[in-house]
Amino acid sequence: AHPVDDRDAAGRPALVLMPEGAMVMWFDQDAAEQWLCAAVMDHKGNLGPVEVLARVPKGRRAGVPVAAGLGDHILVAWTAEDRKKGLDALLLPVKAFPHPSH
Repeated sequence: AHPVDDRDAAGRPALVLMPEGAMVMWFDQDAAEQWLCAAVMDHKGNLGPVEVLARVPKGRRAGVPVAAGLGDHILVAWTAEDRKKGLDALLLPVKAFPHPSH
């Protein structure tokens, strides 16, 4: 196993396979807030820098992030802070994410 987050992660991971490895996403939290985080992991298990993508509802209200590859982008969605608004989503260019340094 390769550690991804050694803090107080809320978990609920999502994963998108890419030619150079995978984009790993999960919810991280502290006592007051929760965020959607992501990092690129290469084929050897090396992890790039963790990026905070968005603030999400605290606890299980955010649901589980769902992600899919879309060409050279990754689409990720989760339950919105205001459930009346449905879902929040991001379209992320893969090139914008720092890859692991070897």
